Amino acid sequence: AADSVPADFTYSGQKLQYTGLKKAEMRKSLAREKGIHFTHSKDFLSAAISMVDDESNFLKQGRQVTRENWKTKRGFVYPAPKKPSEFYVHPHKPTEARIEILREEWIENELHPKPVEREMSLKEGQPDFNCLPASGKMVFGGLEPPRFERPYDNNNLGSSTRLPRGAMYLDKNPEFFRSVHLCGEGLAKEKEENKRREEELWQSKVVVDDLDFKVGGFNVRDRPVQLDKASDILQGKPEKISIKMVRNARLPSGKKVPLRQPPYSIFMRTEYSDPRDFTEDLRADDPTTFTAKDPDTGKPVNFQTHIHRSLGKPKSHIIESHTKIKPMSEAEKTGSRWMRS
Repeated sequence: AADSVPADFTYSGQKLQYTGLKKAEMRKSLAREKGIHFTHSKDFLSAAISMVDDESNFLKQGRQVTRENWKTKRGFVYPAPKKPSEFYVHPHKPTEARIEILREEWIENELHPKPVEREMSLKEGQPDFNCLPASGKMVFGGLEPPRFERPYDNNNLGSSTRLPRGAMYLDKNPEFFRSVHLCGEGLAKEKEENKRREEELWQSKVVVDDLDFKVGGFNVRDRPVQLDKASDILQGKPEKISIKMVRNARLPSGKKVPLRQPPYSIFMRTEYSDPRDFTEDLRADDPTTFTAKDPDTGKPVNFQTHIHRSLGKPKSHIIESHTKIKPMSEAEKTGSRWMRS
């Protein structure tokens, strides 16, 4: 029989969706049977067929009752969305009362009027009153403790010709105006002195003759030499029994299976091909564009890109040998390292 529900809308977000219409048709057909529970599975309640549509009037009425109990029309929303006009207001905008006060004309010292005082007129050349105490032309203070001519003598109290301690001498204190915060040359000298004392203290605790670790009179390298790949990890003959057993291992048949050293490189078995020189594709140098010149000849010199790695290093770090290295013969290139027999 032809399907009574047209399959025009197949997506769930549409009102006339095919699945929803077929469920409504099924509920209408099953509603004729009274007192019967329909389900897709007898073991799971979640597989029961709902006889009420999600958008039925019964559910709509329930939601409407719930909405009527709201205190506001749109319900509880926090934080509440701002109005478009609120986005143009500065967050620190003053209140209307403060804005009204700021609009008033400013009067200087309105709340602090000038105190009543007498008029004073100075004669020509007469200095005004200065509240800064002074000792002659010197600012008050800046003096050493006073020195007296002689010790205190109580017998001269009340004498009109002789003071109990004689004349008083006031000497200037050159350190009086020195800042308590170190700065300038004083600070630099103190830092140098502290650094010197720390170095002397550290040197006094050294018990070795030389601070550098040397082997054979030379400093140890920070990184291994590439030629050391040809050397065994064990230097000299093994003395430990376990290492001797590994080096002289035998199979049950009696065949020797000594420990083989790894090859120098994984590319040992491949044929070596000299890489292409990338400088062949570069543009030729133009001496007329060189800016540097040889100080001896005055000829233009190109930019130096190859700087010797030993430049600036001490002699103990540099070992140069001018002995020519003889190439190895084919007879020497045998053994486990060369993968040849």
